[in-house]
Amino acid sequence: MACFTALDYRNKSYPFVQTIADAAGITPISYGCYDSATDAAKLYQFYVGLATIGELTPVTQNCFVQKTEDQQYYLTNEALAAALTPAG
Repeated sequence: MACFTALDYRNKSYPFVQTIADAAGITPISYGCYDSATDAAKLYQFYVGLATIGELTPVTQNCFVQKTEDQQYYLTNEALAAALTPAG
C-alpha cells in the first residue's frame, strides 16, 4: 500500500486504463502519451473503453475534451452504467 500511495496520479490511473482497454479489446494510448495528456484526455481513455464494453458509440475525443468537466464525467458515468448492465 505504501508503494501505491507514493505513486503520482498518472502512475495510479494508467493501470486502470490498461485494464479497461484489455476488457474492451482496444489498444490504449501509450504510457508516455497518457503521461503528457490533459486531464480531459486521460478521462476520455476511461470513457471510450467503458463505452466500447457497453456497446455505445462514443463521442469523438475532440468533442469529449471540449465539454465541461461535469459533462465529461456525466458521459463517463453513462458509459460505466452501460458497461455494467448485463446484456439481454
